[in-house]
Amino acid sequence: MVPPASSDNAHRALDKRYDLAAILSRVETRRLDGGVAVRFRDRYLSVTLCAVAAKATAPATPKAAARNSGRGSPPRKKSEWMNGFWKKPGPSIAKAIEIANASS
Repeated sequence: MVPPASSDNAHRALDKRYDLAAILSRVETRRLDGGVAVRFRDRYLSVTLCAVAAKATAPATPKAAARNSGRGSPPRKKSEWMNGFWKKPGPSIAKAIEIANASS
């Protein structure tokens, strides 16, 4: 903690034209008609809601038919990066603690 250079209050009085409740808040009111109102400063703005874009979907093709069609690349081989992972010996608990303490 650093003491202030001066003990005088340097805050300015809030001007009456500012409404902190409107400036510092985001208010959402749900209405039955589904309407939306947006206010900026002292004016309400006209807004148009965008329609939700439909997700693009590829044409459905059975995987078996796609593989047997003879076109395109052959199916990928299953990755083997995890083979034998659990069979590999790890460090002893004492060594693991030593490593953890050295790196912290």
